[in-house]
Amino acid sequence: MNQLDGLTRWVSNNEAIISATVPMRSQAMDAKGFVPFAVRFDPETYFQTHPRVAGEFDNDYRNFEPEGQQFEALTNVVRFTRKKGIPLVVVNLPLHDTYLDGARLRQEDRFQQVMTQLAAEQGFTYVDFSRRWRQDDTVFSDPSHLNDQGAIAVAKALAEDESIPWYQLRSR
Repeated sequence: MNQLDGLTRWVSNNEAIISATVPMRSQAMDAKGFVPFAVRFDPETYFQTHPRVAGEFDNDYRNFEPEGQQFEALTNVVRFTRKKGIPLVVVNLPLHDTYLDGARLRQEDRFQQVMTQLAAEQGFTYVDFSRRWRQDDTVFSDPSHLNDQGAIAVAKALAEDESIPWYQLRSR
């Protein structure tokens, strides 16, 4: 089992996602390190085999603190990119409506406020797509992960986003 196989199995217990995301020996990553998977999220069948965990019990948000290790790491990335003259764009990816219950929406609002403030203070671009495509099952593989169509939709939306300093990026 290669490293990607093991990581995918550790992250997910959904056999459809595992079989779609673990590349076959003949299906290698593309030149950009991307292995597209076409699993389509279907809330009707997904929650028959996966528990619906309320946001208040979700460990993903349990220790969210703007002063935590992840924000310290972000600050280090901002310093590094600024020092190297690299424009930084941080994107908060979409989440499906079935994931965004009241508790998660409150945490996402808090995250949005912190990121907007950090972007203004530290001079990077922040793009929030967390609530975009919320009810479009075709762009998700599960409630909180995009599939190949979601990746395409995000790429197109970013290309059209006027808040991104594309003129700075083109000159590199």
